[in-house]
Amino acid sequence: MSLKNVIEHYIKIAEAGDIEAQINLGFCYSKGEGTEQNFVEAVKWHKKAALQENAIAQHKLGYYYASGSGVEQNYATAIKWYEKAAEQGYAAAQNSLGSCYEIGIGVEKNYKKAFTLYKKAAEQGDPNAQYSLGVYYYKGQVVEKNLEEANKWFKISEANQVDSL
Repeated sequence: MSLKNVIEHYIKIAEAGDIEAQINLGFCYSKGEGTEQNFVEAVKWHKKAALQENAIAQHKLGYYYASGSGVEQNYATAIKWYEKAAEQGYAAAQNSLGSCYEIGIGVEKNYKKAFTLYKKAAEQGDPNAQYSLGVYYYKGQVVEKNLEEANKWFKISEANQVDSL
């Protein structure tokens, strides 16, 4: 089956409400795989899945709104979608939301909240959150400085980064 046929297949079942097809179609449009890259279409399909409470799609919508890809940039809306996915325990969304709290994007800076979100995501294996957690322990930010704990999280993050390649 050619990539064009795959896209046509995804469209048919996505229009029928299939969440996995909607997510996959959204990723095809966002990456330009099998079709022209089109963030407006990517947003459309990910939003359909997000409205069906899919955490992956909700996280991706948060990204679109944070970056202004396919939609007008809107940090408050990005936070809303990140929160929905994070509340479902989706580690990547917890990490993204943690970054927003750490930097103060769309929310007031809150290092404690960022640390808590990073910890939740890190414990689920998110390598970016594991690295961020290591930084917090290294700097002694929000938690007592602990180089042993920092080194542990840096090593775990590095191992997970390599595994994901």
